[in-house]
Amino acid sequence: MEVAQFFADDVEALVRASLACPLCLCGAHDAAVDEDDGGFVVRCSCVSCGHERLVGLTDAQALRLALVPLA
Repeated sequence: MEVAQFFADDVEALVRASLACPLCLCGAHDAAVDEDDGGFVVRCSCVSCGHERLVGLTDAQALRLALVPLA
């Protein structure tokens, strides 16, 4: 599984870039934080090409996305 590459205190632009679609590089996506057996994940769905994927999150990243959702 892919792992998110941002720090919990990063600005929104860096968080968006980390979660951008790997196929078309679009930064616009629907994202929802969820918890599975291995920890936290964000379910990303690209609004441009429709690509869907799970991205692993640390506890701090999950908290950041829960407290300050992407606009």
